Amino acid sequence: MDSLLKKLGGLPLAIVQAGQYIRETGTTFQRYLCLYETSWSDLLAENPRLRDYPNGSIQTTWTISYERVKELDPAAAKLLELWAYFDSQDLYFVFLERGSQSSETPDWFQDIVRSEIAFNRVMKTLIKYSLVESHQGNESYSIHPVVHDWCLESMSKGNAHLIALALTIVGFAARFTLEAEEWKHHQRLVPHANRSVQQLSAIDEPNATIDQECADAFLCLGTLYTIRGNESEAEEIYQRALNGKEKANGLGHATTHQIIIMLGLSYHRQGKLVEAERLYQRALNRGENVGGPKDGYTLEIVHLLGDLYTDQGKFIEAEKTYLRGLDTSKEAWAPDYTTVLNTVSGLGFVYQRQGKLMEAEKLLEGAVNTFEEALGPESEYSLKAVESLGRLYAYQDKLIEAEKMLKRAFDGYEKELGPEHVSALFCLSSLAKVYADQGQWVQAEKMLQRALKGCEKLMGADHIITIGTRHELNDLKGEISRRAEQSEEKSTLTRNNITTSRLGKRAYASIS
Repeated sequence: MDSLLKKLGGLPLAIVQAGQYIRETGTTFQRYLCLYETSWSDLLAENPRLRDYPNGSIQTTWTISYERVKELDPAAAKLLELWAYFDSQDLYFVFLERGSQSSETPDWFQDIVRSEIAFNRVMKTLIKYSLVESHQGNESYSIHPVVHDWCLESMSKGNAHLIALALTIVGFAARFTLEAEEWKHHQRLVPHANRSVQQLSAIDEPNATIDQECADAFLCLGTLYTIRGNESEAEEIYQRALNGKEKANGLGHATTHQIIIMLGLSYHRQGKLVEAERLYQRALNRGENVGGPKDGYTLEIVHLLGDLYTDQGKFIEAEKTYLRGLDTSKEAWAPDYTTVLNTVSGLGFVYQRQGKLMEAEKLLEGAVNTFEEALGPESEYSLKAVESLGRLYAYQDKLIEAEKMLKRAFDGYEKELGPEHVSALFCLSSLAKVYADQGQWVQAEKMLQRALKGCEKLMGADHIITIGTRHELNDLKGEISRRAEQSEEKSTLTRNNITTSRLGKRAYASIS
C-alpha cells in the first residue's frame, strides 16, 4: 500500500479513484500498482467519474487545462509534452539552457530558454492552470507524478522526435557538468537521464541509426553515468551509441573510435576484462592505421591496455606496453602531460607489484623532477606525481617520507584547486592510511572525517566514492575500538599480575 501511495504522490482524487477500483474489483494494492505502471490509460478509464469534477474525470480536467494553455502559450504546451520525457521533479533553467546548445533544439525551445525571465514566464502559465508547482528554495519546478504520467500517456507516448530531443538536451547539459566542481549538477541530471533513456528503450531498437549530435549526447550521458558510478547504465548507453554510429558511419569514423574506447573503459571498470581487451585492441589497430603510433588516441589506448594487463596480473606485458607508450610520449607528445603522467603512474605500480621498488622509486622521482621543471611545483601534474611517490613510500613502509610527500601534495591541491576538490579528497584518504600505519589514530580519523565531509558536500551521500570513504572511516573506527579493547585487556592483565606478585611476596614473607 505504501508503494501505491508513493506512486500516486498523495493526490486525493487519484487515491479515491484507486480505492474505488480496488473495492469494486477486489484487486490487491500490488496488482493495482502493476496495472498503473503498465496500463495507465486503460486503468483510469475504468474509474467512474467523480462528483468533484462536473466536467468529467480527473483526466478530462487536465485535458481542459492543457487545451487552454495551448491556446494561450503554445510553447508552454510543447514544454509540457517534452517534460513527459524528463523526470517529474527538479526542472530548472540552467539544465534546459545548457541543453539548448544543440542545433537540433527547435525554435520554440530556444525561445523558452533565451533568458531566465522567458523561462519563468512559461512556467507561470503552467502554474496558473495547476499543472506545475514552483519550488523557491532551489529555483526549480515540478509536476505531480500522476499528472506527469498523464502527460506521457495522453500527449507524448511513443513520440520518437520528443524522445530524441529530450536525450539530446540532457546529453548536452551533461557536457557542461563533467568537471569535478559540477558534482551537484551531475546529481540533478541523473533522474532526467534515467527517464529519457527508459523511454528510448521502450520504443527503439538498440542498433537504430543515430546522427552526430545524438552520438555526442550519448557519449556525455555515458560519461555522466560513469562519474556517478552507474557503470551498467553507462555500458548500455555506449553500446547503443556504438551500434548506431557503426551503422551510420562505419568503423573508421572518429566518433565511432571514441565510443569504442569509452565502452572498453566501462567493461574494464566492471571487471569484464576479456571484452575490454577486445575493444582496446580494436581501437589500437584503428588508431595505428589512421593516426599512427604517435597519435594522441593511440597513446591513450596504449596506456589503457597497460592498465588492463596490470589488472589481469600480466605484469610483463603491462611493463612492455607502458614503456612503449612512455617512450613515444616523450619523443613526440611532451605537451600531452596527462598521458605521460598516467603511463608513469601505471608503470610505477607495475614495478611495485613486481618487487622492482628501486626502479619504481627512480621512475617516480624522475617524473616529479620533470613535471616540476616543465610546469612548476604547484601544477596539478607535479602534485599528482608527488602523490604517487608518496604512495610508493607508504608501500615500502617509509612512512615519514610518505607523510611528507602526501602532505606536500595535499597542501598543493588545497591551495591550487581548493580543499574540496576530488584530488584533495583522495589525497586525504591516502594520508589517513599513513597516519594509521604510524599509530596516529586520532590524526587518521580526523583526515577521513574531513574527506567524508568533503565527499558528501561535493558528490552527495549516495555516491560510490562517498560510500567508499564512509566504509574506510568505519573500518578505521573499528580498528581503533579493537586496539582500545586490547590495550584495556593488557592493562587489566598487567594489574592482575602485579597484584598476584605482591600477594605472592607477602605470602612468602609471612611463611619465612
